[in-house]
Amino acid sequence: MKSIFLGVLFLSTISIGQVDEFKNYTYLKSKGKIPKEFITLTTDKYQEDFKDNKNKDLDKEFFLSTRFFIDEILLSGNVLFNEDLSNYVNKVAKYTLRKEKGLYNKLQFYVLKNNSVNAFSTDQGIIFVTTGLLSQLENEAQLAFIIAHEVAHFTEKHVRDGYVEKQNISKGKGKYRNLSYNDRISELSIYSKESEFSADEKGIEFFLNTEYDIEAVFSSFEVLLYSYLPFEDRQFDSTFFNTEILKIPGKMFPDTVNQITKEEGFDDHLSTHPNIEKRINTAFDVIGNKTSKGNKIYVIGKEEFEKIRDLARFESVNLHLSDREYTETIYNVFLLKSKYKNNKFLDFSLAKALYGLAKYKNHSRVNEVLLKPNKVEGEMYRLAYFLKHLSKQQLNIIAYRNIYDLSVKYKNDALIKRYERDMLKELALNSKINVEDLLATDYQTYNDSIMAMLTKINIDDSIAKIEASDLSKYKKIKLKKELYALDKKRTNTIGSDDFHLTGLSDLVKKGKIITDIEYFIAQKELEDTKVENKEKNKRAKAKKGLGIKNVVVIDPYIASYNIKNKKKKINSEQQKVKVNQMFTQDFPKLDLQITLIDSKILNENDVEKYNELGILYRWINEIIEHESIDMISSSNQFIKSITEKYNTEHFLFPGIINFQTRNSFTWVHFYGVLLIYPIPIVVFDLLMIHNQFELFAIAINGETDKIELVKSEYVNLKARNLVMETYLYNILYKLNQPK
Repeated sequence: MKSIFLGVLFLSTISIGQVDEFKNYTYLKSKGKIPKEFITLTTDKYQEDFKDNKNKDLDKEFFLSTRFFIDEILLSGNVLFNEDLSNYVNKVAKYTLRKEKGLYNKLQFYVLKNNSVNAFSTDQGIIFVTTGLLSQLENEAQLAFIIAHEVAHFTEKHVRDGYVEKQNISKGKGKYRNLSYNDRISELSIYSKESEFSADEKGIEFFLNTEYDIEAVFSSFEVLLYSYLPFEDRQFDSTFFNTEILKIPGKMFPDTVNQITKEEGFDDHLSTHPNIEKRINTAFDVIGNKTSKGNKIYVIGKEEFEKIRDLARFESVNLHLSDREYTETIYNVFLLKSKYKNNKFLDFSLAKALYGLAKYKNHSRVNEVLLKPNKVEGEMYRLAYFLKHLSKQQLNIIAYRNIYDLSVKYKNDALIKRYERDMLKELALNSKINVEDLLATDYQTYNDSIMAMLTKINIDDSIAKIEASDLSKYKKIKLKKELYALDKKRTNTIGSDDFHLTGLSDLVKKGKIITDIEYFIAQKELEDTKVENKEKNKRAKAKKGLGIKNVVVIDPYIASYNIKNKKKKINSEQQKVKVNQMFTQDFPKLDLQITLIDSKILNENDVEKYNELGILYRWINEIIEHESIDMISSSNQFIKSITEKYNTEHFLFPGIINFQTRNSFTWVHFYGVLLIYPIPIVVFDLLMIHNQFELFAIAINGETDKIELVKSEYVNLKARNLVMETYLYNILYKLNQPK
């Protein structure tokens, strides 16, 4: 199993109750009390680990780096505990290890919301399984072997031994003393592969003590081999985007796909993991003549496994959306809709993906968010090819058609209506569609009329007349190109250039859509005439504040680096605690209510805040990635409940990065060196350490998804408490100052 470190409701159609719950799906949330390891300061955990350490080969850096890295994951808001997925993983783990006395109680199992197909263990006995892995599994027995493999990494102390061995290799100690740099890199790879083989061997030993079918060991290797593909490889339906009105020609989708190329014996000489063929062969050798005690692929239960897998698959849609992976979003929605046909979450997710694609296409940034077809293997290639070759107008019509129909289907949903209005505005202003080109006739009527017209045209006769005319060379070329295009249409009926023109025919007939488009255009022209005054007002406004009375401060980021640019982890955590206190104190001169949501001040009952942190981080990252594109974020609906809870739509994400520098050698120092007496002064100036810090802050409106304030400045002072408090106060003052 991969050991690479990273950085709800029931979804079953088995019963009516589960279906009803599933209709309200939003996102996966942790429940109950927050586990102790989440809310204990990392410094305290590190000191306890180091104090209990009896291995002289392990230095302080090992315990520092592992503890702080693990806590970054735990406090991300993306780890699931006390809910369906983590509870299920714990059930399978407890059963798998039931004959290993006391082992299960030494471990903690959590699910990490991440689309990578991964699981990994830590030296402290924390084992993470990603939602991406759960979404790909075929049965419970496969999960049991993967858990057994990760537990083996813990029992065999692979993390500890790996750290020591890597230190020896990198420093050329012991048997690695005379190796070249390239040979040392090779040794690192070899050692990692040995650990994987060892974990497979010990994991099989655990697995053989269960009633699970031993074949699951080998099929789990296949899951890992093809983990780069979607959770199913099913031919994309060329009618998927079609509606009663919008008809997309099947010819726009390719007949063939890029074949799946990954093989069990792939070249692994540069990989930290052995290829699947070697792992399968090793597993055969380990199993040998040993007899498996069972033939089950489910012990906890098939129904529960499929529910958990579908939960993970639904969450993959949320994750793809916030990561702007719109092709993957659409394909996953397509796969899930075969089972969950009339589901609002899936309907809305498809609309969000098409909306995002249209926005990025209109702003010439679509390559950031589209998969390149030549990089896609399997059946998703058809979708990737189709999306890549859509024109701006075609994509906008498809997106608006989908969102408009959704607004009719869910007519009481204000957010969907907001998407509909914004997408229509996008269509009017940025798609370069000519409103006069939109047709009030349906697809078939238009197609028939075009065919009737084309049959009356004699292409050869028309070309002969053009060539015999006195027209210029360039005019002749243009006319002949148009005739050849007509001839092609006669062969193919409506081509890929025209299908979208009838896609809104019902709305064109009613007339209101044309009126709305013309309104948006007129409004934009009016705004453009006021640009100069607008800029003046903007500059004047920049000198004033935002008039905010209530703000939520999100998990301030504090980091300190030494002169070698190495993070001072303990110091960073200590400063973060101090900064948190600054935000919780009273500022008499400010008429500002501050609510702090911070990962370092959570208590065991703050599970709601923990979930909020995960959503807020994903939301902020998405807003920043959109940059200058004015659009509704995919997380907007989740942020709404947070704004209502804290009675404000204003969120502030601040940070302070402390660092140390020395002066660079300049011409001033050169002339100083030429003189005898100033030499000590020159040396002192070059060796003297200067303390500086960078202050940054970003304020975002949770209602509009717009960035309200961006602040960034370097301060040539040491980040003492009073200094930091002064600069943080200035940010809060800017937020609170009247407009």
